Amino acid sequence: MALQFKEAIEKQPDGICMMGHPGFHILHSPVDEAVRKGILVTFLNVDIPELREKYVDKGMGYIGQNLYNSGHTLGMGSIGKFNLQKGDEAIIFGITFLPETGRGLRSKGCMDALTEQGIFVHLVEFKDANGNKPFSEETRNFVKETLEKYPNSDLIVTDHGNLTAAIGSLLSKMD
Repeated sequence: MALQFKEAIEKQPDGICMMGHPGFHILHSPVDEAVRKGILVTFLNVDIPELREKYVDKGMGYIGQNLYNSGHTLGMGSIGKFNLQKGDEAIIFGITFLPETGRGLRSKGCMDALTEQGIFVHLVEFKDANGNKPFSEETRNFVKETLEKYPNSDLIVTDHGNLTAAIGSLLSKMD
């Protein structure tokens, strides 16, 4: 994504919309360059507040949810919808919580909501290497092994676009 952003800058567009997945550490220099060149930048889906605040006067914005809040809402809603009780278990297939990226904030919000209500959470990081092949045998085995490792789980939450799209199919093919 960062490489594609740099390639887009070279084309001198009026604006670039991009998901902030790579985070501040990786994107701050290319965003600085784009703004210096008069290119309007807006983040989608994953915000980078430090950059947005720095360049709000240059038109930088964010289109998307507050990821932490949406995750917290998901967790609380899951408790009610599935009648989860204190002591129940959940698996969250999430994305890393590295501090330089906001990408894992939805998983963190969900985890916090569940644990606040006494649900024990097994956070399982779903890496992009798996995510790029969501219907693969490797991913199916990864999910199956996770379910075998945590057999008492009452809830599965997926917070990765590709895995979320594939999970129903993967689960239906499990023994």
